[in-house]
Amino acid sequence: MKKQIVLFFVFFFLSASTTSAQVVINEFSSSDSNDWVELYALEKTDISGWILDDEGTKTNIRVIPANTIIDTDIKTIYLIDSDFVKDRLNNSGDIITLYKSDGMTIVDQISYGNKGGVCSPNMGESAGRYPDSNATIERFKSPTKEFSNNNTVLEPCPSPTEEPLDTPKPTSTPKPTSTPKPTSPPKPTLVSTKDPTKIPTSILGTNKENNDITPTTEAGRIQAEDGTGTVLGIQEIKKDGPTPTPALKMNKKFPFTAGLLIFSGLLFLGFAVYPFVKNTKKGNLRNDKEDL
Repeated sequence: MKKQIVLFFVFFFLSASTTSAQVVINEFSSSDSNDWVELYALEKTDISGWILDDEGTKTNIRVIPANTIIDTDIKTIYLIDSDFVKDRLNNSGDIITLYKSDGMTIVDQISYGNKGGVCSPNMGESAGRYPDSNATIERFKSPTKEFSNNNTVLEPCPSPTEEPLDTPKPTSTPKPTSTPKPTSPPKPTLVSTKDPTKIPTSILGTNKENNDITPTTEAGRIQAEDGTGTVLGIQEIKKDGPTPTPALKMNKKFPFTAGLLIFSGLLFLGFAVYPFVKNTKKGNLRNDKEDL
C-alpha cells in the first residue's frame, strides 16, 4: 500500500512538471506603447482556450482562440501582440500569468519590477528567460521579439540599495565638574626646646599683654589654613638680666614626730651605755684593790 502511494505522488509530480513545462512565458515588453508577450513551446502543444492575464484586472488580456497549436517542428514561438496587450502591463511592475482553459490551472508565471523578480525593462528594452525556456529571467538591452533569446545582449539590473536606518543621534554626555583639590593641613611649627628663651606664641587674634614678646622675623609668620589666625614663629623673650631662681622656702615649724623619734633614740642609747659604764667602773675598782 505504501509503495502504491509513493508511486502515485511520483507520477503526480512528474505529470505536473511536464504539464507546466510544455509552454513558458519566454519574453515580454512593458515600457513601450505597444506591449507584447511571447510564449515558447518545448514540444507540440495545443493551447486552444488558454488564458493570458495580469494582476488585478477583471478582464483577461487574451483568450487564445480554438485550434491554436504551437508546432515545434515549424515554430516554437507564439506571439500575443499589442492588439491585445496594449497598455495592460504596468511599467513599474506586474505579474504575468498563463492559465489553462479552466482559468485556474497556472501553466507559467513571471513577476517583475515592484512585484518582485526581474527589474522592469526600460523604453526600448524587454525581459525574458535566458537562454530560451530557462529558469533564469534577465533584462535584455535589445528585444528579440519572435526570435531566440540565446544571442541577446543583457542589461544587468542595478543592485538593490539598502535604505539607511535612522540611527538616533548620540546624546552629549555632560562634562564632569571639576572637584576641588583637598587643602593640605597647615604644617606645624617646630620649636627647639634646647633654648629655654624661645617659646611659640599663641594664634593671632589673642591680645598680647606682655609687650616684651616680639617675633624674631616677619618671615616666621605662617598663615593657618583653617582661618583661625596667623601662627608666629619662634619668639625670643627680652630680658634685662638673668632670671633669678626663687629660693626654696623652709618650713619654720619643726615636726613633732621627728623630735619624738630622736628623743626616743637618745633615751634607748642612754639605757644601753649606762650598764657598760657601770661595769667598767666596778672592774677598775677591783683592779685597784688587788694592787694594794
